This record gives sequence, structure tokens and C-alpha cells, in this order.
Amino acid sequence: MINFIVVGNSKAVVVGVLQSIRTFTDAKAVVIGSEATAGLRWSSLCEGHSTLSFDGSDDDMFVNMVHSLVKRTPHMVLVPANPDAMRLTNRVRSRLPLKIVPVPDTATITTLQDARLFHQFCRQQLLPVPATCVVNAAADLDFHAIASRLGVPFTIRTATPCNKSVTQIVHNKEDLEKAALHSAFQHGALVCRAHIDGSDISMHLIADRGQISAFSMQQSDERNASRIRFVSNAALEETAMKLCRASAYNGPLHLRARIDRHTGNVFLLDAVPHFPESVTATVLGGLNLVAESIEPTPRMNGVRRLTEGVSHATHPLACPSLWSSLLSDSSERGRLLRVMMFDLYTLGQFVGGIPRTVFGGMARQIACWRAEKFSAAPRLQKSRGDTAAPAVNGNFVGDF
Repeated sequence: MINFIVVGNSKAVVVGVLQSIRTFTDAKAVVIGSEATAGLRWSSLCEGHSTLSFDGSDDDMFVNMVHSLVKRTPHMVLVPANPDAMRLTNRVRSRLPLKIVPVPDTATITTLQDARLFHQFCRQQLLPVPATCVVNAAADLDFHAIASRLGVPFTIRTATPCNKSVTQIVHNKEDLEKAALHSAFQHGALVCRAHIDGSDISMHLIADRGQISAFSMQQSDERNASRIRFVSNAALEETAMKLCRASAYNGPLHLRARIDRHTGNVFLLDAVPHFPESVTATVLGGLNLVAESIEPTPRMNGVRRLTEGVSHATHPLACPSLWSSLLSDSSERGRLLRVMMFDLYTLGQFVGGIPRTVFGGMARQIACWRAEKFSAAPRLQKSRGDTAAPAVNGNFVGDF
């Protein structure tokens, strides 16, 4: 029986949601996606796939698809997996005759996706963010002006969301000149932020009308990019709770932050309203965020936390330590491993990505060497946290 309709135009996110669903139920799922997800029609995780546009032009088609599925199988659940799917769902929610998992409203999605609005929101709510300024266009990037405001190194990213978010770190004028030529930076305003010298940390959560119900917190292993360590950080947890309360956040959210290695302070970098691509890593760790979104576990002790242990964000074929659990583990963890191992589509994606992984590892090694090289060079004094310093030239769109 088909019980779930997964909606989304990000292949990695949709695959993670489908895998997470299969670990706690044998019920089937169909996907309403885009050309990016069309290959899932060959996956055993997907009983059917339909393609449409997420820009609003196919909203009526989407409603008709849902009605047709619900007519054949009542009691279905709609699972919007990423921001475009959530926007689509919000536009036609009143016309959909089925249960929908919690998703944020469109205004909240816009605030979180637009780097300028997100920064403004964080400042209003006294949430910690790096010192930031906005440049109207790539042609207006001025190394000395930005460096005097933010220090070096600093980062550049697109202000509004695009198909593939791009962030460039700038150590010197030459870096900035190269970054200004990047194709992703040619279409609108850019956000420049002080680079926090430290380590990244992520938090994946489910919120119910402003209250966090479940979350995992993790960091990548510096020696093994596919290995994830679940950790605890009280400052990030408190910041996440404040953000969710202030925005009355509803649904899945991925927070990305950075810990200042000198002070231990935590600064928010991004808040993305979606199930993360690594959502299956939390299942392996013992917390199924998709299941929590569909049917929250009754909790007698408040928020469900996954803050210790180790997991993997890669195919089990690449992790010999997981092989013994493939047949012997009857929990959700074991079910997920079998789903990933025996779905030919998932296996094909892993095998096809091996060359990319190898070259990506080489690129990371080069980046680490380069970062160490520049870290030894004299730096301008950097403003680590956000300050109220004025804009330094006419190319900046103010200080928010």
C-alpha cells in the first residue's frame, strides 16, 4: 500500500527521506519531483515518480496528482522534503485532502533562505552571527573596503538561494578577484562575512510550532569526512531554541554554525528549512527525524536528543565496520543498512560517485594545506562577532 507522497526537487534530500521512511515501515512511497529526481523511478524505494515545475506554474497539476493518489489510497501523508516543496505545499494547502507533516510558513522560509533577512532576524533576536555586510553586485567587491570592515580572511556567498549554494573564502586581493568571476556570483547581491577561525558544527531538528521536539547535533571527523560524531553544545542548543521560539518554527530545520576556537563562542551561519542530506546518519545514530516528523514519539522526558556516538554519511559498502549489522541488526539501523545496500539505484549512485569522492578528498587536502599556509601570515584584526560598525563605502547595502 502506498502511504506516503514525498515531494521535493533535491535528489539527495528526497533519497534520504525515502530511506528514512523505509526503515520504520513497509508502507510504500511515491515521489512528486523534478528532472533532478527522475532517476528515482528506478529505485525500489519509490513506487512511482511524477515530474513537475516547482515555480508555481504546475500547482494545479500538483493538486490533481495528490487528489488522484488519495482517491485510490485514503489516509496518505504528504512529506515536503525541501524549501521549494514546502513553498509549493503552502500555496495549495487548502486544496489538499490529506495529512501534511509540519512545515514552516512561506514567510519564515523566505527569511531563513535570504542571507540578508536571516542576518537581520538574528540581530533583532540577539542571536550570535558573524560580522556581515552586503555588496550589491560582484563588480562592487572591494578587497580593502571589506577587509577593513570584516578583517581577513572573510567569506563571500550569494545573498539569495540558488540551485547550489556557493561560499568562497578570501585571504587576499587575488582570491577576491577570482571569486568575483564565479558564475554563481553574477546574479545579484552578495553577502560577505567575517571568517570565524574554528570548527563547523551542525544541528538537525524537528520543531512543533516553535518548540523543538527532537534534534541531533554533529561534527564531521577531520580525519574522515564520511564519519560523523554526535556532540553536545549547550550554546548552540540554546540558540536553536531561541530561533525556533522567535519564528514559531514548524517542521524540519538544518542549522549550520561555527565554534570560535579562541573563545568557544558559537556563531550561526545558516538555517535551511529542509531535511538534511545526511538525515540517514541520524537514523544510524538512533534518531529518525523523518519518523519524528510524521508521527512524533511520545516523550516523557522532553526533547529527544542525539548528542553522543558515531555514525557514517556514506554507503555501508564503504564502511566495513557496518557489515556485521547488515543481517543481524533488526532495529531501524539494520533496516536502513539493508535498504541502502540492496537498492540498486542507491548502490549505483555510490559506485558512480567514487571518482568524485577520491578527487574531493584530494581537494580537501590541498585546501587544508593552503589554510595552514595563510594562517601563519600576518592578518588584519578581525571583528569576530557582529558589531554596529558603519558601512565603509557606497557599494555596501548598509549595515542591516
